[in-house]
Amino acid sequence: MATAAAVPRDRSGVQQVLDRAVADGGVPGILTEIRDGRETWFGTAGVADTATGWQRRPQDRFRVGSTTKTFTATVVLQLAAEHRLSLDDSVEKWLPDVVRGPGYEPEKISIRQLLNHTSGIFDHVNDEAMSLEQARTFAPEAARGGHAGSAPAVQNAQVLRTGEADQYPVV
Repeated sequence: MATAAAVPRDRSGVQQVLDRAVADGGVPGILTEIRDGRETWFGTAGVADTATGWQRRPQDRFRVGSTTKTFTATVVLQLAAEHRLSLDDSVEKWLPDVVRGPGYEPEKISIRQLLNHTSGIFDHVNDEAMSLEQARTFAPEAARGGHAGSAPAVQNAQVLRTGEADQYPVV
């Protein structure tokens, strides 16, 4: 049986990559956390807020953009494989009162439909009329309703809603 190689404790190479990303990559700030089962290392470069110079801290939270979809889908599929949930379970079962709004029937929308982007939940990210601030504070009831089973599309709202499952315990 193979064992995982130990993660090197010298993080200077990682720190150099972070520093270069800020210096050469045009990003105001970047952070990473590395866990190897024994210790946790937190690295940062640049700032969290360019207006105030606010520095990143290990307890800061951040979104990882579209990468969230992959992580969320992986965890949901693992839970399905462990029979802790079914892909045919309704959104309402696991995310009660999260999907709301005209035309939505969360008890008829399945986890499978969220993951394959056929739930009919409107993708607020592609709404040209929605401002950046509105997109950040999006509430499903503000969306134009679709219907479950509609044509697949890469929809951030679908997996964004699924990603909220971490707020609820899995039984």
